[in-house]
Parts: sequence; C-alpha cells; structure tokens
Amino acid sequence: MWSLAARRSNGAPQERDSLGRKQCARCTDWQPPAAFPASPLYADGLSSRCTGCRVEEAYGLSPERYAALLAEHDGKCAVCGEAETSGRALSVDHDRACCQGARSCGRCVRGLLCGRCNMGFGHMRDRSEAIVRAASYLTSWRRRGPRDAPEEPPRGSKGRLWSKYRVSIAGYEGMVREQSARCAVCDEPNSSGRALCVDHDHTCCAGKTSCGRCVRGLVCGRCNKGLGYFRDSPELLHAANAYLERYAAKTSS
Repeated sequence: MWSLAARRSNGAPQERDSLGRKQCARCTDWQPPAAFPASPLYADGLSSRCTGCRVEEAYGLSPERYAALLAEHDGKCAVCGEAETSGRALSVDHDRACCQGARSCGRCVRGLLCGRCNMGFGHMRDRSEAIVRAASYLTSWRRRGPRDAPEEPPRGSKGRLWSKYRVSIAGYEGMVREQSARCAVCDEPNSSGRALCVDHDHTCCAGKTSCGRCVRGLVCGRCNKGLGYFRDSPELLHAANAYLERYAAKTSS
C-alpha cells in the first residue's frame, strides 16, 4: 500500500490535457477538474477517480441515476436544500436497515445529502423517532425560554462544569435525577460509561461555553452531535423526518 507521501508525489493523477481536463484512473475519460471530488491523497487535491466512478463502485449507482438524483434537487442537499460548500461531492445516503456500513446495493439509495445532514442522520441512528424527539426537544426549549441566572455556588462545590456552562455539581446531579439518567432527546439510558453532555442553545452562547441561562438539558454524545449537524434547527429536523417518510412511502408502495 502506498504511503500518503508516495500518493501525493505520484504524477499521473495530476496530469492535464490541453483543455485542462484530468483523466479518471477507472473509466479513463478526460473530464473537467470539477468532476473529481476533493482528496488530500494527491498533490492536486483531487481524487484519481471521477465522482461517477466512485459512486458506482460504492453505491451501485449508474452515472445516469446519479445525474437524475442531482437534478431532482438542483444539485443541492435533499434535506436542507443547501449546496455543498466543502468542495466535496454531495454524499450518497442509503438505508442502513438494508445495507449496513458505507456501501450500498444501489436499491436502498435514498438521495444525495450535504456532509452535515448525512452525519446528522448517522448520529441520530437513522431513526425517525429520534429525529422527531429532537425536533420536539428544541421546540419545547423555544417555548420555555431561558432559565433563571444560576447563583454562584460556594467554593469547592462548583466542579469543572461551572467554568464552561455555569452548572454546579448539585445542579448537574439534579438534572440527572430529573431525566432519570436518560438522554433528554432519545430517552435512552446512559450506558456508555461517560457522563451525559450538557446541551445549550448556541443562538444565545456560540461555541462550547454557556452563560448557564441557555442550558437546555443533558443529552447523550450521539444526540449532542446530531443536534449540531442539524444546526440546532427543529425545522431542519422536521425536513429530515419528512425525507425519511418519503423514502418509506416509496419502498412500501
């Protein structure tokens, strides 16, 4: 297997013809650079295989079907409706109840998603129920509004969470009891051995710290990441659920 340095120094994938096109290492067609997904493995920053070949290998999608999926949503994510801005091609999303892992038989391909929505589905376990609960969790917070400003606890009882979230040891333990040691989103018991994550409203406090008034609850690590990938947006979570329901309706008919 080639090392990363050897791959980057390999000249063939960097060659261009007189029109500035790059040759795909699989189908050997000369195509514009935009037809190749980004890759750190080569000096030109592009994969040696075109998007069409990569998709066909991994997901059993013909170039024609891939083009049809792109056209269906004007080349944008089928969930959030936004264009992929990372330089990478849209992710092919498939039903993992059919094909587990990163590859698909082709029959269970649901659509094309941006990287963030694709990761969001993964962290929400591809489960409609978890996505609906997450939307409800965020909507309930909007209705409820911020908490009262937390009072500074005595020295020695602040704990490490106080400096980040303005949550004292007693405050955290109280939330754990209130939630029966379960995630506030998926309602699953915390069985990872790690403490539940403190979730806060990023429209109040951007970044990884909170004023304490915008702490929403305690969530498991996967739901915490899922909320982030779905931009803390109940509207986007509802759109994600509608996307899953459309696929379920197609496969059941």
